[in-house]
Amino acid sequence: MPEGKRYISADELKNHNKPGDLWISIQGKIYNVSEWAKDHPGGDLPLRNLAGQDVTDAFVAYHPGSAWQYLDKFFAGYYLKDYQVSETSQDYRKLVSEFSKLGLFEKKGHVIFSLFSIMVMLFVVSIYGVLWSESSWVHLGCGGLMGILWIQSGWIGHDSGHYQIMKSRGLTRFAQILAGNCLTGISIAWWKRNHNAHHIACNSLEFDPDLQHMPIFAVSSSLFDSLTSYFYERKMKFDSFTRFLVSYQHWTFYPVMCVARLNLFGQSIVLLLSKKRVLNRGQEILGILIFWIWYPLLVSCLPNWGERVMFVGTSFAVTGIQHVQFCLNHFSSDVYVGLPSGNDWFENQTNGTLDISCSSWMDWFHGGLQYQIEHHLFPRLPRCHLRKISPLVKDLCKKHNLPYTMVSFWEANVLTIRTLKTAALQARDLTNPIPKNLVWEAVNTHDGCFEIEIAHYRNICRRMVLFFLLLFGFKPAAKGLVEGSVSTLPKIGLSSNQFKFRYLTSVHDFYFSLNHGYRNSLVSKDAILELDTTGNLVLIDRKTTVWMSNTSGTGVNSAVMLDSGNLVLYNTTLYVVWQSFSQPSDTLLPGQPLTVSSELTSTKSPSYGGYYTLKMLQQPTSLSLALTYNSPESYNPLPKYSNYSYWSIPEISNVTGDVVALLDESGSFGIVYGALSDGIVYVYKNDGDNSGLSGNQSLQLSVLRRLTLETNGNIRLYRWDNDVNGSRQWVPEWAAVSNPCDIAGVCGNGICNLNGSNTNASCTCLPGTSPVGPNTWCTANTSSIGNCDSSNGNLTSQFKIKTVQKTNYYFSELSVAANYSDISAVSKCGDACLSDCECVASVYGLDEETAYCWILKSLEFGGYEDPGSTLFFKVGSNGSITPGDNTRRSGGSSERSGSSRNKVLVLPIVLCMSLLVGLLCSLLYYSIYRRRSLKKSLESSLMVSGAPININYRDLQSATCNFSQQLGTGGFGTVYKGSLGDGTLVAVKKLERVLPHGEKEFITEVNTIGSMHHMNLVRLCGFCSEGSNRNRPITVKADVYSYGMLLLEIIGGRRNLDMSFDAENFFYPGWAYKEMTKGTPVRVADKRLEGAVEEEELVKAMKVAFWCIQDEIWMRPSMGEVVKMLEGSVLINEPPMPQTVLELIEEGLDHVYKAMKRDFNHHSSFTINTDPSSRATCSYSTMSPR
Repeated sequence: MPEGKRYISADELKNHNKPGDLWISIQGKIYNVSEWAKDHPGGDLPLRNLAGQDVTDAFVAYHPGSAWQYLDKFFAGYYLKDYQVSETSQDYRKLVSEFSKLGLFEKKGHVIFSLFSIMVMLFVVSIYGVLWSESSWVHLGCGGLMGILWIQSGWIGHDSGHYQIMKSRGLTRFAQILAGNCLTGISIAWWKRNHNAHHIACNSLEFDPDLQHMPIFAVSSSLFDSLTSYFYERKMKFDSFTRFLVSYQHWTFYPVMCVARLNLFGQSIVLLLSKKRVLNRGQEILGILIFWIWYPLLVSCLPNWGERVMFVGTSFAVTGIQHVQFCLNHFSSDVYVGLPSGNDWFENQTNGTLDISCSSWMDWFHGGLQYQIEHHLFPRLPRCHLRKISPLVKDLCKKHNLPYTMVSFWEANVLTIRTLKTAALQARDLTNPIPKNLVWEAVNTHDGCFEIEIAHYRNICRRMVLFFLLLFGFKPAAKGLVEGSVSTLPKIGLSSNQFKFRYLTSVHDFYFSLNHGYRNSLVSKDAILELDTTGNLVLIDRKTTVWMSNTSGTGVNSAVMLDSGNLVLYNTTLYVVWQSFSQPSDTLLPGQPLTVSSELTSTKSPSYGGYYTLKMLQQPTSLSLALTYNSPESYNPLPKYSNYSYWSIPEISNVTGDVVALLDESGSFGIVYGALSDGIVYVYKNDGDNSGLSGNQSLQLSVLRRLTLETNGNIRLYRWDNDVNGSRQWVPEWAAVSNPCDIAGVCGNGICNLNGSNTNASCTCLPGTSPVGPNTWCTANTSSIGNCDSSNGNLTSQFKIKTVQKTNYYFSELSVAANYSDISAVSKCGDACLSDCECVASVYGLDEETAYCWILKSLEFGGYEDPGSTLFFKVGSNGSITPGDNTRRSGGSSERSGSSRNKVLVLPIVLCMSLLVGLLCSLLYYSIYRRRSLKKSLESSLMVSGAPININYRDLQSATCNFSQQLGTGGFGTVYKGSLGDGTLVAVKKLERVLPHGEKEFITEVNTIGSMHHMNLVRLCGFCSEGSNRNRPITVKADVYSYGMLLLEIIGGRRNLDMSFDAENFFYPGWAYKEMTKGTPVRVADKRLEGAVEEEELVKAMKVAFWCIQDEIWMRPSMGEVVKMLEGSVLINEPPMPQTVLELIEEGLDHVYKAMKRDFNHHSSFTINTDPSSRATCSYSTMSPR
């Protein structure tokens, strides 16, 4: 080792890894960053986590070439003993160099501009939809758009944490605060701190915050040892509570992701209020406050708490997609315990991440970050380039036998859930495990999927009357209850025989199903079912009676679930006192009778209260089975207007005996009547049914069926299929109504519209009404019964008619005020309604070419598209109120009140957003003004007397006639003739391939060049420094390159490119490098020395020269280091072959030589005679390869 050079070993370096004593190694040189760690732009955590080791690869990954110039001031005076670079690292650094040469780190495309444009659109549409729409569906959509807006903001925040996304740091900071703090409520300072720690310590259980989610999630059993989080500076305790939550983490993962944003809000606030060092803390807090002003104000503009919760929940849930995406790339990858290692940087990143494959058009969904391996290896690379470089990274991994995992989005989800489930099982298998229950057994028996297993179909009726008996905990042997016994209701239960039902609970609550109108009642896990001593079957929840059979005093002493599925209460003589089959709800099972005194009833609509029934309609001499729509009571308190039958079978006349509707086990449905039940009318006959309609059942069914009255008003027959695309489910076989618009009330009192396929429908509300609920039913308070009293009479001036073309309406006979068949024109039907005080609407149409006009007193059952009909709707003269009762007017007042409230709230939101925009514009103006001021002061302070002047680019264009008079062309640009305002003739050189450079360095260089005077040099009298139009800078590192090329020419005593030599040695750098590596450097020494050279000194000079001409600036030594190398005070490593030299050699020097020789013979030199006034000649020049 050279004298005077101090070395330390890797083990000695490891000792400097504590706060206040942080040493790192970069390319074998030791740097002390202890004091500077707190000022590190990426935060102190990366330096603390990597201290005590070589971090060259990490430094290359996270820093541009310009950062190398700042390292010398941290040099500790030591070098790392036996410093070596692995082959993997060499190839990795070569890739970084290639991407830098291609300019990929600087080519960000238009991603940021596009993102901001999308964000502005989403923000405006969301606010507009909330403030100016009354539709709950629109509000729901706006919540989703707000979530998408937050996702896009997340991409900007992510990018800005890795590189400068705007032209200046000030604009980048502005974008960070706007997109992060102001729009999403998440501190960009917290994000950078968290994300940088994640990248440096990827998948370290102790140092990576993205894996530290205890007590909710644990991705590895190693966390069960209560490891310490060095990011959160606390111990991650694995106690009984944590073990319980982790045991179910594969079920809670997606729900937690839907509200994960709350965690980000909390962590942002905690950091900003902590004593930790936060840059620009004031800006961060101001941005967060702006978010918590505009977002709650926007939410408060929604009309009710239900929609507010819906809006917030939707926006959070949509953003949850992004949280899931972040987890998929790491949760299922390899993890480790301890500090991250800088020596195997490439290996750590590939082991801790995976890629998600998708088509290029889906990049928007993942933000381009589905290529997570590439992103972790090249974090400064804009997302738009990750797909392009993926093949190169994959090849490099294959070359070095490293993992490169790429799976589909679905497979990534499966792997993540599998990882969570594995840890959950391990958590349960620890000492003193959490007591297992049936939920756990069901999940793990069926690989995480709850299923309905049916081996005996009759048991499905348990879903009807006492579904909770099966749902909540009866063991297989328990078919009945005896008097005085009690059954508790756990979360899931197994019935007798072979039944298992889906888990319907949410946290600790669940729904149970009864035939007595309690289908949607909510009971807790503590609910019990008791057959008391009086013979009453009672459901009790938290000491409250929810339901009872009302059989007290009837001698009931047992309850039995029959094989038919009928729940029966018996007395001591086995007489049936009560049975569930006599009280059906919305479903019929094979063998269950529907008599003239019973009916199927659908669930009431939660939005407006309407419901449907299937029952027998009896006439004096006939009866029929019909579907009937029952309108909500709010439509009309009078029962005579409340229902309308829209479907029925043909009437059955002169029937005798009992009449029942039956579904038999063969899948046929119909009516059986007569003393011997020998009369049959089929509603639907299954093709395979040849036995007739019968209520008798066999003990075992090969095909399972049920008939259900659905909430949309249709009755549908379902068959259980054990193999539907690999799953088991109910498959529809038959429906009573094929056209959804043939069902009354399907849109409330609105209009049903079929789609193009005539299978699905949408709803349109009448003027003055508004949609409610998920199916956009129209509200009831806009329909009313016309009435004539002294307050309105026939004052037609108070009302007007709105026309709805090609529309008919369902109405009962009792809704008709009049019927006119002598209407001569369509419009006359509307006039007839306007003049009738009872009329709410009128319908015009044709009946066998005869015109009719129905005057309606109420609108309750909804309308449908009909090309031959026209609906006329009476509204108030201001278009907002229909005539009717006091209830309707009250509704209108409430509507206006809500509208006024919205208008009042618009003002503070507009003011708040105006303040935000004004503040941001002020910051932008200040940033630009400050930058210009600094530029002017810098120019005035740096320019010296007699130095070249700064000339405006437009003045140069004018002086050169827009660069039209060309004098000649050189290697770095073109020279044009020009004339200044005072008549001075000048030559203006317009340089090409301009690189970005600092203003200070550029002006300093111009001053230096301008101060040079020589008889053979043209005096530099001015320059242009307007951005890309200025001269190409000559940097310190460029001087090093030039020195290296000059040193090679001195060593060889010749030009580096000389076509007078042959193909082997015409290009001196390539020839010299080959001879040096072969051990024959004397061959390339200056021939005039005739071999009288010291080979050691010659090799030293050649190594220095080749280090100086490396293509990557950061690989070139400084001139100070060059001097030390030549003096022998620094050990000189073997330099790699410069990339440019390597490319020429790989191309084939013979081929290059012949091409250049041919060009040289024709164009070796020439003279351009210019305009006589220029009095100058220009020699053609070629540029040596660099």
